[in-house]
Amino acid sequence: MRLDEWLRTALMLRPPGKYTTTGMGSPNRLGCRPACPLGLNEETYLGKIQPLLAALTNKAVASALGSSIPYASAIRAGRRVPHPRHWQALAELVGVSDV
Repeated sequence: MRLDEWLRTALMLRPPGKYTTTGMGSPNRLGCRPACPLGLNEETYLGKIQPLLAALTNKAVASALGSSIPYASAIRAGRRVPHPRHWQALAELVGVSDV
């Protein structure tokens, strides 16, 4: 079987849309999903959560996020803004509950 025949057959056997990762319905395009509560937004993170992270250790932040220590260090220092899915865990870590 030639390569072009094999590709055509493989594409016909694959259910449409099952393996795609881009497009309007893609989870990557939905933004902040239910894991991010409605009260948490970038303004809340930058104003209430991020300033309190400086009092924590890199290890505590990394552990709460399940991330690396260098990434946690960049978040604590304000050089990086974490993905919105991490904002709830960071809010709980620093004790911010009125979001």
